[in-house]
Amino acid sequence: MKKQKNVKKQNLIGAAIMIVLILLAMPLGVAHSLEDLREDAEWQFYEDRTGFSICDSLDNRREAAHNLLTVANRYTDDHPNLMPYFNELEYQFNASENAYSESHQIEAEANYQMGEAAEELADALGIVGLSEKDEQYRVQLIAQMRSEQDKIQRSGYNAAAREFNNRLYVFPVNVLKNFTDVEGLFPFDEPHASDVVEDTLVQELAPEYFAEETVTE
Repeated sequence: MKKQKNVKKQNLIGAAIMIVLILLAMPLGVAHSLEDLREDAEWQFYEDRTGFSICDSLDNRREAAHNLLTVANRYTDDHPNLMPYFNELEYQFNASENAYSESHQIEAEANYQMGEAAEELADALGIVGLSEKDEQYRVQLIAQMRSEQDKIQRSGYNAAAREFNNRLYVFPVNVLKNFTDVEGLFPFDEPHASDVVEDTLVQELAPEYFAEETVTE
């Protein structure tokens, strides 16, 4: 009888230890699972299911913004009223470049602010009397920025990011995630929306035209 009690006691201790080990292992398992899911979702920032890259599109928007600054720089001496708009876009352009190594939320906000500044400079340029060639470039550059933003809005990364974020609030993940350092992902179609622009509005621009002048960064 005593031997049976000892065996029973050992079984209970073993079961208790097993339960503790399982409870300790669950957060680790959840963490690894969430990390894998997050990595799969975040990869679509660089290439979604259609092959589109938000990262590349952000570079294209920065290039267009820089080229718009180059066009504007030709007119700031004769039209000093352009300088506040010029300086704002130059500032937001640099902020967007510096946000490359920051979180997606900071990148998305910097990209939005750069777009707003570009729109304001483009509007200001539209009323100062640009040359026919520069006016054409002004229209094409702002159309290019809008088109790239529309592609960003429609990227599959945004849906993947929201799907991952939703998983963080489903039981038992919503409890166990507190024991991990896995963070949510920020969709690039939030919180701001852009105008929808057809790609056909964007024509090929001549790179050598913008190589004539450089803008101080």
